[in-house]
Amino acid sequence: MLARRALALGLLALCVPALAGPPFPASAWPADDPALVQLGRLLFHDRALSVNGTVACSDCHRQALAFSDGLAQARGATGEVHPRNTPALANMAWMASLGWSDPLLWQLEVQHRIPLFGHAPVEMGLSSPLPPALRDRLAGHPRYVAAFAAVPGGVRPDADGIVQALAAFVRSLTSFGSPFDAWLYRDARDALSADALAGFALFNGDRLGCGGCHGGFLVGGAVRTRDLQQAPLFARNGVPWSAADPGLALHTGRTEDAGRFRVPSLRNVALTAPYMHDGSIATLDGVLTHYERAGAAAAVVDAGTAPRLRAFVLDDAERR
Repeated sequence: MLARRALALGLLALCVPALAGPPFPASAWPADDPALVQLGRLLFHDRALSVNGTVACSDCHRQALAFSDGLAQARGATGEVHPRNTPALANMAWMASLGWSDPLLWQLEVQHRIPLFGHAPVEMGLSSPLPPALRDRLAGHPRYVAAFAAVPGGVRPDADGIVQALAAFVRSLTSFGSPFDAWLYRDARDALSADALAGFALFNGDRLGCGGCHGGFLVGGAVRTRDLQQAPLFARNGVPWSAADPGLALHTGRTEDAGRFRVPSLRNVALTAPYMHDGSIATLDGVLTHYERAGAAAAVVDAGTAPRLRAFVLDDAERR
């Protein structure tokens, strides 16, 4: 199994184009104040932010798993199982869309209101205005009093303040230090194994075409930088979908968008199993098998706004 997964493990950060100047462009967001980021860090780890005090943001976004949760489908504070897999949080400041299906959701200050205050399904399950016990905690706990007071210009201990601080903290979660980055940007010729280099060639070649969707410095999807705002990238990739959760079509109302979901970044992909929008594929080896089958199925070759899937079969050496 380890040998069969070698190609997949080599995809941690592939198909990154050479960029002029610094390796990674500035995001579209102004720099957040460090004190606001630190306040967001406190809130991110505080279970008092859930309706029953049982779940913090960090319980569903675990640092050891690249801020994903290891579950096929997310579970909220009340135990409700969600239809979708929990996305990893790294590098969200550069993403052209957040979540799995909304093309207009690109601001973390907007996105954070969904898990905090949404009830279909319940995630954190908070109400706005905040429950009195949470208001009192934020306004009276010495650590929070100091953290709120440290933010230049002030931020209030209310729903808007929580969202503002959490967004700043999540924007600080960056991951651009992979062996592939060393190989590409710092000319570290020995940073990648021979298998990983062979996998890179396969990944970007015409036969497999993986790099058509998983390209750029995020290794997947579209980006928003200071100088470039790409249209969000959604694809139908052969993973089954239901009428209850048709992906992009939920937001566009177009039948041709049914089954299309956001193309995710592959950075830290070895840590973020299981895979796909519904968590239906347990391993990276399984992902390779899925695309072998999906590419061969004429019914799913239409990938929507993304390049078309390719029909291919990997031999053992190529899989490795």
